[in-house]
Amino acid sequence: MAQVSTLQSLDLILEDVSAEINLSINALEQYSRSFKNTKALKKSLGHLQKLKGVFTLLEMSGAQRLVVDTSALLKKLPKRKPETRTRLLEVASVAHARLMRYVEHINQKPYDLPQLLLPSINDLRTSINAPLLEESAFFHDDGNKTRGGKKLVLVTSEESATKSRHFRQMYQVGLIEVLRQTNLNGGLRMMQKALRKLDLECPRPNSPNLWWIAEVMLDGYIEEKLALTRSRLKLFSRLDRQIRKVENKAENLLDDNKAEMAALTREMLYLTSISGATSKRAERLFDHFQFKFDDTITDELLRKESEELRGPSDQDYKSIAQSLHEEILRIEKTLTHSQENDHDIDDLKHVRKQMSNLNNLLQILQVDDQSVRLTVAIDLINKAVENNQILNDKDTNILFIVLDSIRKAVNQSELAKYSGRTSPRRQRLSKTEKDIWKKTSADVNQLIKTLTQFVDKNRKVLLLKDCPELIKQISVGFSKLKVKQAEPILSGCSLFLEHYLVKNPHTTSDDALNLFADIIGSLEFYLETLNFTAKPSSRILTFAENSLLHLNRLNKNS
Repeated sequence: MAQVSTLQSLDLILEDVSAEINLSINALEQYSRSFKNTKALKKSLGHLQKLKGVFTLLEMSGAQRLVVDTSALLKKLPKRKPETRTRLLEVASVAHARLMRYVEHINQKPYDLPQLLLPSINDLRTSINAPLLEESAFFHDDGNKTRGGKKLVLVTSEESATKSRHFRQMYQVGLIEVLRQTNLNGGLRMMQKALRKLDLECPRPNSPNLWWIAEVMLDGYIEEKLALTRSRLKLFSRLDRQIRKVENKAENLLDDNKAEMAALTREMLYLTSISGATSKRAERLFDHFQFKFDDTITDELLRKESEELRGPSDQDYKSIAQSLHEEILRIEKTLTHSQENDHDIDDLKHVRKQMSNLNNLLQILQVDDQSVRLTVAIDLINKAVENNQILNDKDTNILFIVLDSIRKAVNQSELAKYSGRTSPRRQRLSKTEKDIWKKTSADVNQLIKTLTQFVDKNRKVLLLKDCPELIKQISVGFSKLKVKQAEPILSGCSLFLEHYLVKNPHTTSDDALNLFADIIGSLEFYLETLNFTAKPSSRILTFAENSLLHLNRLNKNS
């Protein structure tokens, strides 16, 4: 599970830690008043070095990492241009404030939660062009523990390569619906199905548990235990690239791809460990990696703790938003006064100070997109003040636009905080279409049930007697729903059923049956998605068409 540390010692030295942070902040303030005062900068670095030692002894890896990265930033300051130096000093000040808040927050907890500092650490690393840390930065299991009886396979044959391409197409069909946020759970289940097949037939030599871990991770999203963030969506795309590499032995052996596979495996195993998923396969994975199957550290807990750490409570949020509005209004008044006085330089300096204060508050509240805009505005004023130039009307209008944007964003943030979940997606089908959809979906489900029974009961052909009529009714349903692309697919299914499966139930290959099941499963997925949006991705049925082509090719060669 996620790293947990006892913190009894922190309480004993909390005052000393807080004092060191404050001394470092005071030294930075002295340095900001005069960049020639390098002694003050060295003092700040000295205090940070002491803090690093303390956090190392307490095994507080997140706080230690933040201190190390803050020190790296400060060491670069003397070589920077004045305007860049000012901006980086603000970043360092915010990091100190967040570190102070984190230490006070975590002192009330029975365990360390280094993940809470990742946003602050990555803000710092962005400012010094260092690589960003992933969510698993403080997680130490590599996910390569061998599963008993699992053989490693290098995919080299054309038959195996064809299978891997088929599985990838299945994965992408599901991924599209996840990215579109239309049929989210259906898309996740389709991706999961593809990963299960990959784990059975195409394990990776360098990361044999990759597909299995990914399959279990998806349970966390399906059970709504993991939040689906933008960075986590990118993991799905990285996983897709690994599926593409399955068929290419040469790429599989490249060192850079080994590193990517290792990083991807660890990241997904970490997410699985905090998912709180309760499926049987999750239990098996937890047991295999000897994780405690409990919910001590979960994604839900981390989100809650992160909200508490970020700043004001829900009760205080409205008053803070009001304070921000008042600060913006004061800046606008100063700007207006400057315009009326031919852009007086003293007014501009006052605006710069007001904007810097506002920017610090936005950064502490992590309203980062607006902070970036305000930083650009401050740079405009810096340039004018340093060159002793007036601010032209174009630049002044930019400042007013930025301030108005911040005002609106604060309102939107407040609304989002109290509005809860977004409203349910509007029903896209008319009442008549809904009735057709229900009937067609029931027929597809019955067909799947019948085929499952056929396989489970030693392929008794009598069980298939109703299938031709079911396929006919399903085709009629798709036609009424105006899904013309499905009609030739169902026609092909009917031909396979009558000319191959019914006539030769025991000699039809497992591969042919699996392809037939994939086609019917795609039709089911399309109907499920149609209930959420009027235009499901056309790639769902394209996947069914390609599966039918593979099936026909397989039958001709048999």
